[in-house]
Amino acid sequence: MPRRHVVLVAGDCLALVAFALVGLASHDKGIGLHGLARDALPVVAGWLIAAGWFDLYRKGGRLRFIRTWFVGITGGTLVRGAILHRNLVGVSYLTFLLVSLIVTLVFLLAWRGAYRIVRNRIDSTAHARE
Repeated sequence: MPRRHVVLVAGDCLALVAFALVGLASHDKGIGLHGLARDALPVVAGWLIAAGWFDLYRKGGRLRFIRTWFVGITGGTLVRGAILHRNLVGVSYLTFLLVSLIVTLVFLLAWRGAYRIVRNRIDSTAHARE
């Protein structure tokens, strides 16, 4: 896997872990390994499975990103709910899913935007030296 892809995978996973950390902190759940594993692992796993399914890291593109985001976050959030024995068709869980989709999209786009800016600067500096 090219280095650029490794950085994207790691950054995407960290953005999703940050989402879980914000959720734990904002709901006064305490930030610990158990809560982080419970809340972050299903979402990160859903993301990675969807990314593999849609070939996000090898082929890229906005449509692949959107598909990965929607399917991965939805799947991961529903798996998390099933593990926690939540009512997955109740209004409160559907609201949680909607908030999760919006917030993860913001986190992922912010991370990827920052990465793109830095990568473009590095590429332009390297190109100028040639």
